[in-house]
Amino acid sequence: MIKKLSLICLATSILCAGYLEEYNNKNYKKALELAKAQCDIDCNSEELNIILAKSAEKLKDTKEAIAAYDRVLIVNENNIEARFSIANLYYENGNPELMKDELNYMLNNLDLSQEQKTRINNLLSNLEKTKEISRPYFLGINVGFGYDSNPLYGNDKYTDFISMENFQNQKSNGSTSIIFSIDGSYNLDLGNNYSTQFYGNFYNKKYLKNKSENYPDLNVLSLGINPKYTYNNHKFVLNLGYDFVMLRRAAFLHSINLGFTYENNLNDNYLYSIFYDYSKGIFDNSYDKDSNFNHHSLGFNNVLAYNNNIYYLNLNYDFEKAKESLSSNSDFKSYGVKIGAIIPFATSYAFKPSISYTHTDYSKEDISYFSKRKDNEYFVSATIEYMINSNQTISLNLSYDKDDSNHNFYDSINYSTMLNYRYEF
Repeated sequence: MIKKLSLICLATSILCAGYLEEYNNKNYKKALELAKAQCDIDCNSEELNIILAKSAEKLKDTKEAIAAYDRVLIVNENNIEARFSIANLYYENGNPELMKDELNYMLNNLDLSQEQKTRINNLLSNLEKTKEISRPYFLGINVGFGYDSNPLYGNDKYTDFISMENFQNQKSNGSTSIIFSIDGSYNLDLGNNYSTQFYGNFYNKKYLKNKSENYPDLNVLSLGINPKYTYNNHKFVLNLGYDFVMLRRAAFLHSINLGFTYENNLNDNYLYSIFYDYSKGIFDNSYDKDSNFNHHSLGFNNVLAYNNNIYYLNLNYDFEKAKESLSSNSDFKSYGVKIGAIIPFATSYAFKPSISYTHTDYSKEDISYFSKRKDNEYFVSATIEYMINSNQTISLNLSYDKDDSNHNFYDSINYSTMLNYRYEF
């Protein structure tokens, strides 16, 4: 019996020395054979299964590698190297959701360094970026309620232009509204780092009003296509879109949009993007045709991943021209800043707060006020999101929007609450 045990120990030592030497010499096929032979004798060694798994990885045998890493975790469930490796293998084997589960387990259960947490957050972020290709279809439904303190002219960007009745400086009464929107997209992978997204959105805001009140119910249909090219850490996106807006008194606005976005992922926890968008607004109603406008938007967006959270800072500059319009509200420049965060908690939940400020200067003097109009907009939003499963998400949003103008006819305070359901397939 002693002689038999001695022979087993000797064989084990020889095999151990063999697979380690072969692995270090990059002879992974031989290392795998020797490691598997040792595993037939005794497969409880953490080091043995690490070498077996790494050799199988080199040979693109993902099933063998996953099985070996699983045995490592049976011996030591806190082996971070094995968990990182098995997460990557899940992804390579076509199981991104298993990778996500593994990464979230590490964040919530293991004692990780800051560098390791950053690495995991970047992997999770990359999973979200590739989700649009792996799950090409998206459908979202939003329903909610709103309250506007000045529904007639509180947001004149979506109503027709102001008439002589403004000289009376009378505001409308506040009103509640029912809000509904539905949006969807299809992402097509064209290969060789090219892809494109097709999207559509319909938005309806209907005021609960008396028949005598001419509040501007809003209907907006948006269609677009976004061709994309990704190269290493760089992404280039072309934005092509069309908006159809039904305005008050059955006037119609067509908006043709063209833009470009460049995104650069500088390192594991920071990326930025810059964009330019141009819109041409064309009114159907002959009364408004002189107010056809050209709108330009410039933006610089920053995204920072820190610990388990994502933070962003967006800067925007807009200007609009309508040379033939007599309205004092058609030509303007605006400057905006927005900060926000995405804060995951309790595994399937995320909290998404944001706050923004926009200042707008109008270029023409309003003869009813004998001055140029200047607006300050303050917007606060908070969303709680719950991931039902890998396909479905539900969220609740609360928002507060205040417009403060030196022409107080345009002052308004708007509240809204929206329930969103999102399905990806």
